[in-house]
Amino acid sequence: MWALVYAYIFVFSLVVSLFCVPVARKVALKLGVLAKAHPEKAGSEPTPLLGGAAIYFSFAFTILIHWALLLALQNTGLLERLVPQQVLHYIPGVVKQSGRLLSIIFGGLLILVLGIIDDKRELRPLWKLIGQVVCSLAVVLAGVRITLFIPGFLPGCLLTVLWIVALTNAFNFLDNVDGLSAGVAAIASLLFFFTAVCLKQYFVSLILLALAGSTLGFLRYNFPPATIFMGDAGSMFLGYTLACLTVVATFYSGESQTFFPVVLPVVVLAIPLYELITVSFIRWRKNLPVFKASKDHFSFRLVNLGMSRRGAVLFIYLLTFCIGIGATQLPKVNLLGVTVVLVQSVTILVVVALLEHFGKQE
Repeated sequence: MWALVYAYIFVFSLVVSLFCVPVARKVALKLGVLAKAHPEKAGSEPTPLLGGAAIYFSFAFTILIHWALLLALQNTGLLERLVPQQVLHYIPGVVKQSGRLLSIIFGGLLILVLGIIDDKRELRPLWKLIGQVVCSLAVVLAGVRITLFIPGFLPGCLLTVLWIVALTNAFNFLDNVDGLSAGVAAIASLLFFFTAVCLKQYFVSLILLALAGSTLGFLRYNFPPATIFMGDAGSMFLGYTLACLTVVATFYSGESQTFFPVVLPVVVLAIPLYELITVSFIRWRKNLPVFKASKDHFSFRLVNLGMSRRGAVLFIYLLTFCIGIGATQLPKVNLLGVTVVLVQSVTILVVVALLEHFGKQE
């Protein structure tokens, strides 16, 4: 029965997204919200933005409309007739999480608005970073915090803000070629969904599926050659939301044989983090501002090795999946299994780095 619920939420969010993206494109063209051609970016022609707004609306609408229906029908008796008993059992817990859910959606709206302003006016990096921290605090103050068995309120808050800001910028950095950031976000969402289902975290799994459907609907129009971009608004929203949802999810469970499942999000999101770290390091070494647009991104480095842009996107998709699929087993394996998964993940990244290094020399 849960399979039908999952299929329904996924299809609902996907259809809403497929409808919203063309509308957002028309609005962007009418208002002149366009990504201008830039010599250091993938796009060669002005392209409509506001794809991020379509992703956000699809995601928020899917969650809020069903949440509102749930609350409206909770005490009417209709819920018992419409919802199977095995699903009905979990509804009180879902209602109890309403505060955290609304904080994530509200925080997502804040990060979306920040991104739209940045797309339109190109905010200074410092103001952009301050805005990201403020958006992170919106969910932290609502109770979405990392614990990691660390005592004290402040360390968890600081670690959560750092995690959210890092992923927000990682996906922002990753959005440099058509379809890249959206595709990686969709793959990561589905991997987290699979893990959450295995751990019987039905509330988080449904939200992750709504995010995956909304993102894939956008990817239909953003895969090379793109007819619309998500802009900083969309890429930051995806990173922000995935960061929040991985904090809400509890990958460590009573079945876990070690504490290492808490690093599962880091492994699944290794490619966006690899992008953030390597690009920042390269620009630092070149004495360039970290947030200055340049062709130091992972995808461009692959293109310089001989790949097409579409080939580079598909290659990064495959890397994300190959590293992430092993991470889904972390909650179930013993210390030896965890070691194998982590060594495998690091080895894949080292192989990629070596290919980049020696390929560049050639």
